[in-house]
Amino acid sequence: KSNMSEEKKDKPTKPEQSSDEYDLSKPYRIVVQDGNQGGAEKLRIENFDLESIELKENQVLIDIHSSGINFIDTYHRSGLYKNVLNIGKEGAGIVLKIGSKVDNYAEGDKVCWFSIQGSYATHIVTTNDNIGLMKIPESLFKQYDNDEDVFDIGGSIGIQALTAHYLCRSLYPVNNQTSVLIHAGAGGTGGLLIQICKKILKSPLVITTVSTEAKKKIALEYGADKVILYKEENFVEKVMEYTKNNKVNVVFDGVGKSTYEGSLQCTTIRGMCVFFGNASGAVPPIDPLTLTKSGSVFITRPTLSHYISSPQELKFRYDELFNWMEKKEVNIKVGQRFNLSKVFDAHTALENRQTVGKIILKKDYKEEANTNDDKEKEKDKDTKSDDKDKESTEK
Repeated sequence: KSNMSEEKKDKPTKPEQSSDEYDLSKPYRIVVQDGNQGGAEKLRIENFDLESIELKENQVLIDIHSSGINFIDTYHRSGLYKNVLNIGKEGAGIVLKIGSKVDNYAEGDKVCWFSIQGSYATHIVTTNDNIGLMKIPESLFKQYDNDEDVFDIGGSIGIQALTAHYLCRSLYPVNNQTSVLIHAGAGGTGGLLIQICKKILKSPLVITTVSTEAKKKIALEYGADKVILYKEENFVEKVMEYTKNNKVNVVFDGVGKSTYEGSLQCTTIRGMCVFFGNASGAVPPIDPLTLTKSGSVFITRPTLSHYISSPQELKFRYDELFNWMEKKEVNIKVGQRFNLSKVFDAHTALENRQTVGKIILKKDYKEEANTNDDKEKEKDKDTKSDDKDKESTEK
C-alpha cells in the first residue's frame, strides 16, 4: 500500500520531452517511442516536413482541425496494445491535396473519420478507400455559426456514435413498444443511446444507471425517463419497481464484469442482453442454463466492425446521425477541448475522470477560451445545493 501511495505521489506532472526538441510552428504529430511507452508523460511531439510528402495516386492529405480522444488511445500509449506508436484514430478536417487517381474526394472537402491511426497530428495522409473516412454534409455547417464546432462534432461522431447507432437500429431495433436499460448513461455511447432511443425511436421507457448526481442531471437532459444512482441504489430492484416486475426488453451493457449478472436479471422473458463493452472488466463465461433461468433470454457480444461491413452500411449510419444532428434531435456533447500540444494534460484529465463528454484536441486552440470552466462552476453549484445526506453519501 505504501508503495502505491508513493507511486501516486511521484506521478509525473509534465511530459518527459523537453520543449527545445520540437517546433510548434511547424507540422507535428503525437507519438510514443518503441520501448518507452507508459503514462501520459511518454507522449512526444514529433515534427515532420509537409512539403516533402509525395502522395501516391490513391492518397489524400488532410489538414486536421479536430482530433477525437478515446480511451483506447491510452492503451496504445501505455504499450498495453502493442506496436502502435502514432496515437489517435478519430478526427475531422479539410482535404488539402489528392492523388492523381482520387475521384471520390476533392481539395477543400470537409471530412471526418474514425479509422486513421496517428490522428493526433496537424495533418495526416490516408487512402481514398479508407472505409472510416466520410464527407461532412455542407448542410450541417449551415446549422452552426462556427465551422470549428462542426469539425469538433466530426471528431466526436466516430466510434461512440456509430456504436450507439448500430446497437439500437440494427442489433436490437428499438421502437415505441421497447423498454430499455442503458448502463453509464452520462458517457459518450450511453448518452447517445438515451437520445436515439427516446427522441428518435420513441421508446416508452428508457432507464439508465449513473454514478453521481451531476451525471444524473446530464442523463435526464438527454431524455432518460428514470435514472438510477447505482452506488446508492440496487439497480435490479429499481428496474423491477419501474417496470412493475415486467423487466425490460433490451439491456445495453457497456460496463461488463460488475453489471452483467444484474443485467441478465433485468431482461424480460425472450429479451436481449447486449454486452458491448468492458469498462469494469470482461464478462466471464456464462452457463447457457443461466439464460434459461433468466427467461430464455438472448445474449450477444457484438463489435462495431461487423455492423459497418461495407461502405454502404457505414454511409447509412453516418447519414442518419448527421440528419438527426442537423435537426438538433441528437446532441453530441464536447465536454472539453485542449490544444494539441497539451495532449499530456488531456490524457491526464481523461484518466483522472475529470471530464464529461468527448475530449477534442485542436492545434489552434487557446486554453483560456475553454468554455468547460463555466460548466464546472455550474456543477459545483449543483453539488453545493444537494441536501447534506446526499453530499455525505457522495463522499
